[in-house]
Amino acid sequence: MKFIRKLRSHFHSKIPQNHENINACLSSDGRYIVFESVATNLVGGDTDGRVDIYIHDRSGGETNLISINADCVSGNNHSGSMSISSDGRFVAFESDANLLVSDDFNCVTDIFIHEYIDINSVDITLRGTAVTELADLAIDKTANNIEVSPGTTGSDLTTFTLTVTNNGPDAIDAVAFDQLPAAMVIASGQNPSASLGSYDVNSGEWTIGPLSNGQVETLTIPVHLGPYVMI
Repeated sequence: MKFIRKLRSHFHSKIPQNHENINACLSSDGRYIVFESVATNLVGGDTDGRVDIYIHDRSGGETNLISINADCVSGNNHSGSMSISSDGRFVAFESDANLLVSDDFNCVTDIFIHEYIDINSVDITLRGTAVTELADLAIDKTANNIEVSPGTTGSDLTTFTLTVTNNGPDAIDAVAFDQLPAAMVIASGQNPSASLGSYDVNSGEWTIGPLSNGQVETLTIPVHLGPYVMI
C-alpha cells in the first residue's frame, strides 16, 4: 500500500494496489501524483503485467492510466522515468512500448508526453471546442459569361458565383478562399456581395462565420478583364 502524508495537517491518503508503486512525483500544488506500478487493480482491464504510468488525483480520488495510446490501449512494454508539469496537465515518460503512437518501429526507448485533462475541472464550452469535428464544406464556382474581352461594361463583364454548402456538422467559423486571377479586376462601381460574412478582394478570403449543418451561402464577384500590357 502506497501512503502519501501531508506534513502540515498530518493527513495520510493511500492508493490501494496489489503490487508495489514506485517513483512517485507531485504537481506543484500537490494535487496530482504520477507514479509507476505493475499493479493490475488500479484501473479496469490492466492485466498486461507491465510497468505502467498512472496519475492519481488527490482531490477527486481518481486514478487513471497514462501510458496508453489514443485508443486507450496500455503499452505493450515497460514505461518509467516520468515527470509531471507544475499544473499536472502534462506527463512526460520513457517507454519501450511500440504501440503508444503510430509508426513506432525504431526498437529503442522513446520519450512520450501525455496531456491529462480532468473533465470535471474544464469549462464545458472550451472542452466542446477542443473536440469539435471538422465540418465538410463543399464549394462550387460558376461564371455567367466565360467569353469576355477587355472592357468595363455590358458583355465585357462576368460574375463569379461561389456557393458553399455545409455537409455537416455545424461549423463554428467557416472560411473559404477564392483569389481572383491576375487579369481580373472588380467591375467599376460594383462590389462583391456575400449572403453571409465578408469577402476580402486582396487576400481572396471569404469569412463566412457560423455555418449550420445543411446551410448554403453564396458569394458573387463581378469582374472584368484588365487592360492588356504590351512589353
